[in-house]
Amino acid sequence: MTSMKKWWIGGSDVWNEGQFEWISGQNITYTNWGPGQPDDASNDGTTNADCIQYFFRTVDQSFAWLDLRCDSNISSICESKAFI
Repeated sequence: MTSMKKWWIGGSDVWNEGQFEWISGQNITYTNWGPGQPDDASNDGTTNADCIQYFFRTVDQSFAWLDLRCDSNISSICESKAFI
């Protein structure tokens, strides 16, 4: 059984299909899509996978991005200013 860890990273194409941007409105210039991604396909068979999920597969120690429905219940990774 493959174990996966998943996190939202704040990117989506919800406003313009196929044009991914960060929640700040900035265009995404670096990508790390998994094979066949983004495919706009959801686990429920619909085609509304608009948000970017960052996932880690323990079986091969790999990280990649997938597009997934924005209402999927997973944790988030957030950026903040450093506190020293």
